[in-house]
Amino acid sequence: MHKIFTPLSIIFINLIPLIGVFVFGWNTDQVIFMYCMECIMVGLFNALEMIFARKKYERSHVVGDHSENDLVSEGTASKKNLIIFFIILYFLLIVGCSKIIFHEIIHMENVYTPNFNFQLAVIAMFVGYLGNFYSRYIMTGLYKRTDAADLFYAPFRRLWILAAIIIWAQLLQGRAVANPIFYLTVMITAKLSVDIITHYYYQSKDTYID
Repeated sequence: MHKIFTPLSIIFINLIPLIGVFVFGWNTDQVIFMYCMECIMVGLFNALEMIFARKKYERSHVVGDHSENDLVSEGTASKKNLIIFFIILYFLLIVGCSKIIFHEIIHMENVYTPNFNFQLAVIAMFVGYLGNFYSRYIMTGLYKRTDAADLFYAPFRRLWILAAIIIWAQLLQGRAVANPIFYLTVMITAKLSVDIITHYYYQSKDTYID
């Protein structure tokens, strides 16, 4: 079931801005703003996955005249410190990038318009990421094979994808005035394609990817 549900959740997340464009008439600034919200979601769920990570390691100890191996989890204190450090580092990066995006790339007066159903879009995106988390990470038992340290750099790969999409959207901003729906559709479809390709690539390696 997870092999079907996980790709569907990825498609659902990417359909949100597409529905916004076709149904509610979102502009480029609003789509970029939602991608900024997605960056926050990526960090939140990565921290959640670090909390749930339960990978065990073999540890040898001497019993009498022979040694035995036990399966032990990583230290609770070190895991907690790693998660705290990740949250601080990631969201400091998000805050820094947001200042650039909100002051240099998008025009906030074009974001908060009556056609921008922000709360509904964020809730829908959260539900999509929650479904992805459960189907890919919990149902498959991936959390039992994952160390919190393995997840530390994982969302930064996703940030590169989102950053590339945002920059591309900005480059298309001038052209999009003539035909915004076409260019926004191309941009969103490109991101969906990258998300699906990276999902199956890391799934084939049984490696974490957000």
